[in-house]
Amino acid sequence: MVGLNAYDWHRRRKLEKSVELDLRKKRLLKTPKTINLNSVDTPDQLPWYGLSVQEFNEKYAYEPYELVGKFDHSKEVLVHKVRDGNFN
Repeated sequence: MVGLNAYDWHRRRKLEKSVELDLRKKRLLKTPKTINLNSVDTPDQLPWYGLSVQEFNEKYAYEPYELVGKFDHSKEVLVHKVRDGNFN
């Protein structure tokens, strides 16, 4: 009985992964949408602000976007990481 349950689970999981893969391929082949960030001063002005994870994934996940704007280097942060016991 355990073997049959495991088989059913794996078969169902394979189908779920196949559906997800097809969705990702379809979305990634779309023409990129442009989001202009030049007029955004605070995070609440972003189009995805306030969306739940589920809403964000339905609308924005695996879709190509072109973000237009200016990078603010004054808020840049350098993060050091340790590799082989040394900071790089």
